[in-house]
Amino acid sequence: MPPCALAAIVQRESVGQNVLQTGVPPGPGCGVGLTQITYGVDWSNPKLPTFSMAGASYDLLDPGSNLLVAAGGFLAPAIAAMFNLRIDNAETMNRFSTEIAYFAFAAYNAGAGAVAQAIANGQDPNGVTTDNYASDTLSIYHTLCAQSHGDDEPE
Repeated sequence: MPPCALAAIVQRESVGQNVLQTGVPPGPGCGVGLTQITYGVDWSNPKLPTFSMAGASYDLLDPGSNLLVAAGGFLAPAIAAMFNLRIDNAETMNRFSTEIAYFAFAAYNAGAGAVAQAIANGQDPNGVTTDNYASDTLSIYHTLCAQSHGDDEPE
């Protein structure tokens, strides 16, 4: 898992604030924590939203648990799904980006199925995301990667 990819999601989603989504009441559809997880959240206790994964339950307001769920439950599967999607759709995908991260960020936001459908229709999957999520998060990712290598500007 590229650490800068997870950090880019945190920057894009919450700017590093471990909060419930501003302006959305706690419950289904409300983003939770650093990575603003919405899908699959158990809201049976609105003060303790949790996520079940691999037989364990994670407190999404605990930063470490939130990052673990985002990485293991969403980003890693998105990366794997986008590598698999590229096998049969490289030419179409390359029209939009040569970077798997672009498609993985789109899948993190809109779901792998929505990205696959956009590609099948010959469309840029960034169009099915919220506010250009894929391109914005990829830009953040490039900046963070450059900074982590001591560069001032991304290549």
